[in-house]
Amino acid sequence: MHKLYGKITRKFRHCPIANINIPDRVIARHSYLRQFAPALLNQLQFQIETGGHKTDELIEAVQVLQQMNQAGRHKLPDHTPTGFIPKKWQPQVMAEGNINKPA
Repeated sequence: MHKLYGKITRKFRHCPIANINIPDRVIARHSYLRQFAPALLNQLQFQIETGGHKTDELIEAVQVLQQMNQAGRHKLPDHTPTGFIPKKWQPQVMAEGNINKPA
């Protein structure tokens, strides 16, 4: 997944949208995204053909969100996977060792 992200960002690095800081945009639009994200996650089934540690953690994180939405919970569990988060996004996603939920 990281390789794919790298290829995409290299290909579109001159495109204005490629220079948008994605975590900042997600954080800014968190309340809007929360309106439809649970319904979207409930309808999608994520699958992988070949896994790796980061890919497995990403699928597990999506499953955690799906379970939270089904149970009506809003607090992320302590065991929420974060190993799939790109290093350059970690300062925005992780705040003082805790997950910045809007991120």
